[in-house]
Amino acid sequence: MKAAQLGLTSKAMLRVAYRARYGGYRGILYLFPSKSDVTDFAKGRIDPLIDDNPDTIGQWVRDTDSASVKRIWNCFLYLRGMKARVGLKSVPADFIVFDELDEAPQNAIDMAMERMGHSEFREVLNARAFAERHSGRVFLNYYNEHQKGSYAWDEKKLIVSCNRTESLDASHRKIMEQTIILPKECEMTKTFANHLHNVAKKLEEDEETGSKRYVYVKLGPDHFRHAFNYEVMARGILARTLFPEFDDQNIVS
Repeated sequence: MKAAQLGLTSKAMLRVAYRARYGGYRGILYLFPSKSDVTDFAKGRIDPLIDDNPDTIGQWVRDTDSASVKRIWNCFLYLRGMKARVGLKSVPADFIVFDELDEAPQNAIDMAMERMGHSEFREVLNARAFAERHSGRVFLNYYNEHQKGSYAWDEKKLIVSCNRTESLDASHRKIMEQTIILPKECEMTKTFANHLHNVAKKLEEDEETGSKRYVYVKLGPDHFRHAFNYEVMARGILARTLFPEFDDQNIVS
């Protein structure tokens, strides 16, 4: 392999590591011409990269006991050869890297791009497009597990961040306390109710530290559940803007 190609490969791997850590992806697919290239890459490129960056990438990568699957933060990196059809069919991918694209068979490219079609990350792109169509009137929401307390509204960037569990707790209380009035029963309200039931709270334990925390897990389609969560957040900030004499307890539970 030429030195220039080695440099490009290292750059691509650093890009993958960064996107896996900060991009919000669930799965990244890294494709090679053959299966043997996968093994060589894992041992020759990824392992040294971890060893050379112990405080960053070394902290992000979790061992999966597999040369072809690496977990980087909350994202799985799948290393696959492009000649193996079975290896591509079952991989969820939000982002794809082709190593030596000119050597990739077209059917492998088509199948890899089809895997992208199942990505929930597309919804993020759709949300951004919606925000651009209604510029100045839409805030994009980002869940941040490390944030505690009040929601962070950024008027300049038109984004809002919040702790996922805390915000879902707040909107859940609106339902339990019956402060929300829904239209009479119809197919849409039934779907709404089903989506509410498709999110459940679970106690999760970190295998390394033993620390425990509650998280909400998805049991099925839950789009309306999160849409309702965003509505509760927006209604809270709107009420504080229009009626500043009210305190937070009177607005957001």
